[in-house]
Amino acid sequence: MIKDLAPWSNGVKFAEKLAKAEKLFANPGAHAWCHYVIKDNRIYRKCYGQHVGFSMFWDSVLGWFTRHTNLPDLEIMVNLGDWPLIKEKNSDIPMFSWCGSQDTQWEEKEEKMFWKGRDSRRERLDLIKISRKHPELINASITNWFFFRDEMEEYGGRSSPVPFFSFFNYKYQLNIDGTVAAYRLKQKYLLRTNYSVVQDQILWAKANDDKVLEISRNAQQFVLDNLLPHQVLCYHAHLLNLWAGLLRKSSVYSSHKFAMLELELTLTAFI
Repeated sequence: MIKDLAPWSNGVKFAEKLAKAEKLFANPGAHAWCHYVIKDNRIYRKCYGQHVGFSMFWDSVLGWFTRHTNLPDLEIMVNLGDWPLIKEKNSDIPMFSWCGSQDTQWEEKEEKMFWKGRDSRRERLDLIKISRKHPELINASITNWFFFRDEMEEYGGRSSPVPFFSFFNYKYQLNIDGTVAAYRLKQKYLLRTNYSVVQDQILWAKANDDKVLEISRNAQQFVLDNLLPHQVLCYHAHLLNLWAGLLRKSSVYSSHKFAMLELELTLTAFI
């Protein structure tokens, strides 16, 4: 957190950065982001782009804080998409991004790699080919066709959706980039993009069950230690307070906020 905020350690003239962002990220079909203002513990928001539904996550977090405590006056820009908007050439823009389970016994899980999803990337179709060659190792299929409909029959057509928690009846999960970005999941075991060795890696996992179980338990413990709701809220609280301290006072009172609609704080409690 400190490292990420370091480029603005000398202060932020927010109005200037906002104006630059509005010019650079003005393609509504490709860019989705929001500008939030917190003033006197009230939330104001203006979103940019066609697909801004993910603003509900920031709405929920900020709404929880304003109902339970007092936030400092601040302004913040938030990227709602899966891919970063900020590149090296515009790295001076302070755009924030985000880049429960059932207790199933490990021994009861099926020793196969499992994947279900839609056809939003060619590599997903490549995986289906491998799965059909090695059904004893991989259970993979397409649940919805959109991008490669003319090839649907070649890959076995459309399979029925599977409840999310049923995924965890399998020991090995494959996370593949598609419409949303799989890199957000901190993968524990990386595969080559062309999946040319995927069957070898599954065989390795089957032969090293104790090591794979250890990986699984370490991941579960990391979530319990770092990613429960109270920890997520503490992280946001610390981040927002540090960020507020970097803003030049004049920027908090930017006239731009008057173009925003005040949010109705009828959001479901975060915890």
